[in-house]
Amino acid sequence: MAVTEAKLELRQAKRGVDRSLVQLASLWGGERPKSVNGLLAPPSSSLPSRGEMFDALESHPEIASARHHEEQAASRLKLARAARYPDVEFGVGARHYGTDGEDALVVAASVPLPIFNTGANEVKAAQAERSAASLNTESSRLALRRRFESAWMAFTDGHDAAVTVENELMPGARDVFDTIDESYSLGRTGFLEWLEARRQLAAANRRWLQARRDYQQAAATLQALTGHSL
Repeated sequence: MAVTEAKLELRQAKRGVDRSLVQLASLWGGERPKSVNGLLAPPSSSLPSRGEMFDALESHPEIASARHHEEQAASRLKLARAARYPDVEFGVGARHYGTDGEDALVVAASVPLPIFNTGANEVKAAQAERSAASLNTESSRLALRRRFESAWMAFTDGHDAAVTVENELMPGARDVFDTIDESYSLGRTGFLEWLEARRQLAAANRRWLQARRDYQQAAATLQALTGHSL
């Protein structure tokens, strides 16, 4: 039963690897790789500065894009307001009077009268656009902050779990197995006790891998939000 269960888990894990490779290929738009090698690095000894990472959200591309649209809307509003004032055109010329043979310098000025279109509607539309852009910037900022809080909690939880498993669970599981394994080799412990200790050590190893995986995934999510290396 144990061997059958282990074979089933192995087949499921291999299918999971195949699915992940297909998803990875779709992300970079290339062919499916045969394998990907990487290390589940241990957690750092201390947590990074939360304040510095929170401040880094202002450099996120979503915020930068929203601010860019807001600046464009402000420029269009400025242009709409300037368009309400008519342009004054000046002209300079010369005139010759044939009756008395005199020449004169002529200066002309023309001012369009915006009788039917004062530009008020354009200004209101530009103001509404700028207000919408400002609200979009703030909405993007709040959404990023919510995502940051969730990512930070997952990161700190993952860090705590990974450190605990690394420093407490794994050493204890190894010590228990080493003790029972020595006792079994001396004939003082039965095979079932030895097998149970071996299963507990295997379970601890799986918990260790899961803790490191969860920590690295949480760190990657936080790094994508802030741009800080962890």
